[in-house]
Amino acid sequence: MANEEHFIRPLFDSDIHFEGELILRIGKNGKNINAQNARQHISEISVGIDFTARTLQNKLKNKGLPWALSKAFDQSAAIGNWIDLSPQWTLEDINFTLEKNCKLIQNGHSKNMLFSIEKIIAYASKYFTLQKGDIIFTGTPEGVGRICENDIFTGKLFNETVLNITIK
Repeated sequence: MANEEHFIRPLFDSDIHFEGELILRIGKNGKNINAQNARQHISEISVGIDFTARTLQNKLKNKGLPWALSKAFDQSAAIGNWIDLSPQWTLEDINFTLEKNCKLIQNGHSKNMLFSIEKIIAYASKYFTLQKGDIIFTGTPEGVGRICENDIFTGKLFNETVLNITIK
């Protein structure tokens, strides 16, 4: 789901949670990418929301089953407007935020991520050939929570609004 106006909650789970994340768009194909060369494979960055069906996720986890379905349903990812990765930015100095109903709920910074952007790209490219246009969600800072009807989410990158989603 690109930076659309609405997110329609799925009917199969009433407990949907949001996770704001820094996202990357791949601009150059690559396999087994060395972390030192990872930056040259990124064309753009933005903020996205990873929606998770928590009831389904917990049921699957409790049965010892893969829980990909809880994160891979229709419209389960909101994607903000893309910003070209500027040469003057360092990958360790990217600030992103998510607001819910005009209140800051997540404040992330790439320097605080468990794994650097370069390591994420290097790791993913060991298992998948990254192709131009692929999107990588990098993980979420603290502050995830439940969505409710009519919630409005605003994602910002460097204090610039890149994402606006209303929950329906």
